[in-house]
Amino acid sequence: MNTQVSALGSGSVILVFSASQNSARTVESHLRNAGHPVRAAWLTDLEDLDDALRRAAPDLVLCAQGLPNAPFGGVLALCAEIASDVPVLMLAEQTPGEQTVHALQLGARDCVGVQDDRSLTHLERICLRELQNHGHRQEIRRLRMQLADFEARHRNLVAGTADAIAQIQEGIVASANPAFAVLTGFDTQTELDGQPLMDLIAEPDRPRVKSHLRQLQKGKSTEDSLDLQLLHRDGTHRQVTAYVTKEEQSADSPIQILIRSEAGVSPEAAGPSDSRTQLFKAFHAMNGKPNTGIAALMALRVDDADRLEERLGLVDADEVFATLRELVADLIHAQDKLFRTSAAEWTLMVANRKGLNVEAMAESIRKEVSSQLFRTARFEAHLTTTIVAYPLAEDSDLRLVNDEIVFEARRSAAQGSNRVLVLGPKAESEQAEKESQRQAGRIRRAIEERRLKLAYQTIASLEGDTQQYFDVFVRMIDETGQERLAREFLPDAEKHGLMKLIDRWVTSRSLSLLAKRAETHDRACLFVRLSEDTLRDAEGFLHWLHEQTKTRALGANELVFEVREGIVQNHIRKAKLLCAGLAELKADLAIDYFGAGANSAPLLGHVTARFVKFHPSFTQEFTDLTKQKRLKELLDVARQRNVKAIVSHVEDANVMARLWQMGINFIQGNSVQEPEVVLLSADVHVG
Repeated sequence: MNTQVSALGSGSVILVFSASQNSARTVESHLRNAGHPVRAAWLTDLEDLDDALRRAAPDLVLCAQGLPNAPFGGVLALCAEIASDVPVLMLAEQTPGEQTVHALQLGARDCVGVQDDRSLTHLERICLRELQNHGHRQEIRRLRMQLADFEARHRNLVAGTADAIAQIQEGIVASANPAFAVLTGFDTQTELDGQPLMDLIAEPDRPRVKSHLRQLQKGKSTEDSLDLQLLHRDGTHRQVTAYVTKEEQSADSPIQILIRSEAGVSPEAAGPSDSRTQLFKAFHAMNGKPNTGIAALMALRVDDADRLEERLGLVDADEVFATLRELVADLIHAQDKLFRTSAAEWTLMVANRKGLNVEAMAESIRKEVSSQLFRTARFEAHLTTTIVAYPLAEDSDLRLVNDEIVFEARRSAAQGSNRVLVLGPKAESEQAEKESQRQAGRIRRAIEERRLKLAYQTIASLEGDTQQYFDVFVRMIDETGQERLAREFLPDAEKHGLMKLIDRWVTSRSLSLLAKRAETHDRACLFVRLSEDTLRDAEGFLHWLHEQTKTRALGANELVFEVREGIVQNHIRKAKLLCAGLAELKADLAIDYFGAGANSAPLLGHVTARFVKFHPSFTQEFTDLTKQKRLKELLDVARQRNVKAIVSHVEDANVMARLWQMGINFIQGNSVQEPEVVLLSADVHVG
């Protein structure tokens, strides 16, 4: 595989402006076959481009000239206005030559074509170059923002610390914090700016300090600290120990002087009286078994504790943790016991009592902590916690349970803060239901935020039919930018009544694609799946579909709706109604997973279907003679009723040849073509 692939990341997005979708398909197919994980989206007008750029900038734009709804200059201008980092390449109608100079003069990054193998190789190299450059620009921008954030936090830490800190450039104070100003008698740190360092040091110590600084500039100093007397503005001297460092060895890099505060850093910090040792002693006393007085264990972890310690410092952070411990101690029952197991973690041993709801108790603690403002002498902080609870069973081993909840609290806090989890056999069924509900919420948000998209797989004719047929698949982009297949989210969508909404979304997007292809005389037939919920509501769906097709009526052989055989068998009356309504709109019905039941053949006498798509088991178990016999029998029934037969999941060339001999009309599968994400702009999402 090309060594440049890793630089592209997974799923780079290319927008392709061309008169036909074939150009987008050619670009994506060539780059994927060359080992580059890209997705190509076909666009035809500036409105689609504006929408795509404002939602999530692509990695590269290819644009042909002469498009009535997307002039090349307009594409360049819109990209420069909304996403200036995105490179634009001209897509030439002929092999790029003199057009390259013209493209560069217009402002394109280069000119490419798709006319022959040499053009495609040239396109591949140019696309890789521009995708890499685009990735580098994004990384530089991210690092600049990260650096700015780090510098801002560093300035805040320096300004807030009690230690005196000053930056020295060529013997002059370039900057100092308030503590350094106080130590030298200045009202503000800005008054120190521009002061010669030697004017701040008692005269007897100046030669020794100058020598030390010269050695430091040459990289020869081995002393970690330097004892000296600072000259206060009132004329008095202050004996201090200064730590003088130079992080870089270049001549112009500044020198930092750090003088610890007189109070110093106390190694003792307020903390809970209970300890990890006491917790283990309690476990040992019970010999690993809970007594009847313990209902549950809870692990409580402060979210982002490391960042909090970095922002506040160890002493102030531990003071905040001590205050948190006192708050939790006030919230729990007198018989409950709280043990500190690390700097920002506690285990709570919950006593058994009437009316106890472990999850509600944990949730109450979480909410109370998140609503409080924790203060120290110098800082204020809001805290959130991750709490993992485990209701105990008769045979629960407390030590093992404690390990499990502590590790789960750490893992969960890293994935998402400020939440409560409940583990254990008693909680598994409830947790599964809650996770299903959370997934349903994610699906709703994905629909609202337009993070669903479609992919298409060719249904290939074995009879030489020149019409293009595509099976439509729905995908979801989750909050992290990862692409989720239908099987990963549709079961939860079905469980929580979201399938009717998803079916209509997929149908609407398919209608949009058909309309765009019709504009370029590039017609196709799309197969769209319908759920049981939609079939139950056949009247409502047909009414909605009728409204959707008012602006553009469907052409013959453009849209086929797939419904699984088992669903059709359970709702034959609704299926008949659906077939009649679809026929009026020039749409058709396909029965999916055909042959799965005992009454498959009679079903064709009740429901007027144009296609049947056989159950995947007929392909997966093709060598089974019983399966082959059943396939032939059902195929004969389909022929008698003039129903076209499709076999899916075809992965073997020998099976393909046998199916052709049997008289199968269409096949699909990854050996024919994997599902391709050739998208409309509204389907594009970049994480």
